[in-house]
Amino acid sequence: MEKELKGRVAVVIDVLRATSTIVTALANGCKEVIPVMEIEEAVNMAKNYDKNTFLLAGERGTVQENKDIVILCAGTDGKFSLDDVVTAGMVVSYICRNKEDVELDDLALTSRYIYELNKSDLNRLLSHTYHYGKLMEAGFEEDIKYCLKHDVIDIVPHYENGIIRNKANR
Repeated sequence: MEKELKGRVAVVIDVLRATSTIVTALANGCKEVIPVMEIEEAVNMAKNYDKNTFLLAGERGTVQENKDIVILCAGTDGKFSLDDVVTAGMVVSYICRNKEDVELDDLALTSRYIYELNKSDLNRLLSHTYHYGKLMEAGFEEDIKYCLKHDVIDIVPHYENGIIRNKANR
C-alpha cells in the first residue's frame, strides 16, 4: 500500500458515516479530529484534555495539479461496500469534469459509471446494500439521508501527523 500512495494525494471514503461525520464536525467549528483505531485509545487520549474541550465519538463494526490521486474505499467489516464505491465514482466524475486528460483504471471507470447512472436516486441504489440495511436496522435513517446529500459543505479535510483539520485552517 505504501508504494501505491507515495507521492500521491489520497482520498479516503467511508461515506455512511465516518467521513460525513468528520466533514460536518469541521464545518461546524470543530478544531480537529483525531482518528484512532480502538475505543480504549480514544478514552486514554481524552485523559490529556480538559473535560469540556473535547467530544468522544466513533463507530464500530481536493484535487492538486499534476498529482496522482488514489481513492481508498473503507468498505464495511473488511468487505466491498457499494456506498463507498459510488462516492468514489462521484469524486472521479467531478475530477473528469474539471480536468482534461484524466487517466482512469478500470475500477475508477466502473465507479464513475455506477455513480453517473444512479446519481438522481442514490437512495434507491443503496437501499439494498448490506451497510445501508444495518444502519437502517439500528435507527440511523436520518444519518443516511444526510450522508447521501450532495454539496452541503464546502470544506476539505486534511490529514497530517495523525490529526484531521479543515484545510483552510492549517
